[in-house]
Amino acid sequence: MSPVDDLASAFARSTTLNHDRVASDEDAHALARAFSVPKDFNEILQSKSSVELRRCIVDDDAFDDLLRSTRSVKESTAFARDLTSEIERLSAECERLERDAGHLAGHRAVVENGDLREAEEAYGRVREEVIRRQSTMKTLPALVADARAFAMNLEEQSRADVARATRSKTKFLRDALDDLIERLVERQTRAHRVKLIASIVDPSD
Repeated sequence: MSPVDDLASAFARSTTLNHDRVASDEDAHALARAFSVPKDFNEILQSKSSVELRRCIVDDDAFDDLLRSTRSVKESTAFARDLTSEIERLSAECERLERDAGHLAGHRAVVENGDLREAEEAYGRVREEVIRRQSTMKTLPALVADARAFAMNLEEQSRADVARATRSKTKFLRDALDDLIERLVERQTRAHRVKLIASIVDPSD
């Protein structure tokens, strides 16, 4: 019998149930081993020399090394390594969250046990200042009235400039006339803009 056959027979004996006796825990382990044989196990056996196969038959460590060289064992080892790494990462994350929770609990305790009188006094001072400023502020109707009075004043200034220019006996130079027209246009435009804003804010008039 060849070394391959010897190793296959040994493996078969270790994974075969004995039907002549009552099933035991050993039978369950043998069944589990039989169903967990790597798919490339026979291929690996064929690639080994006679010396290596004989060593696997008599040496458990050599046989374990042979199993570890199979594709499925390598994949399961890599999966276990990745899973372990993920568990370690999650464990570190949980520890960080616990520390953060501890810090938040400490901050909450400081706030709950702290003296809030200074904060209350500061709030009171701010509130008084707001009330004082509100009392000195003009109401919206008053602001609208001021805007309309400002617009009327601009229009009166324009009419006064036109009247002075009309009464003047002096002949206007071209530059002086241009300046007068520019001032009139600017005032009228500004007055119109102010009256327009006032009518939008308070369209009662």
